[in-house]
Amino acid sequence: MPSVSAVRPKQCPCCGAPGQPAGNRLGLIGHGLRERLQLGPDGVGEAAELVVVRVRRYLCRGCHAVITVVPQGMAPRLRYRLRGIAWALGRWWQGASSAQVRGEMSPFVHVGEEAQRGWRSLRRWARMLGAAVGLGGLVAPHRQLELVLQRLSVRALATTGELVRDAVEGVVVVDVHRVRPGGPEVPTT
Repeated sequence: MPSVSAVRPKQCPCCGAPGQPAGNRLGLIGHGLRERLQLGPDGVGEAAELVVVRVRRYLCRGCHAVITVVPQGMAPRLRYRLRGIAWALGRWWQGASSAQVRGEMSPFVHVGEEAQRGWRSLRRWARMLGAAVGLGGLVAPHRQLELVLQRLSVRALATTGELVRDAVEGVVVVDVHRVRPGGPEVPTT
């Protein structure tokens, strides 16, 4: 776990106050730890798992916002890892049914009746990542899904030429924080 000063944001995402102004008292002070549940695989071919991640919180002295700093690859207010989300979308694009994708990505063996018929999260995730990579909803859903995967794949640091695998690696650098509603969460760099 990184120290409080190591991951302190440079500024408050709410009011813009500096996190650690030179010569003055801290603008963002440590405000404890929080546990975040993360589900799904962390990459292509990995098993789905349930992981508890501890994240740091900060309090802004200027506006009193509480900011959570999360590791890269973790999306705000989403239980599934970003790599798992990209892989799920890739499997769906490849033709797997939404129920089959859920079975591969979820660490839970038993699901409810509605979950056996499909997985509505796939459409939400496709819209969220589409907005994060600059796509609107102007094309057919399957084509938009392909475009999302293409835009994610070009962000991968090292490419393999496999669209889904490269998209899974490229998703961790996408700024999903600006398109998700809710309180401030800041990725560590």
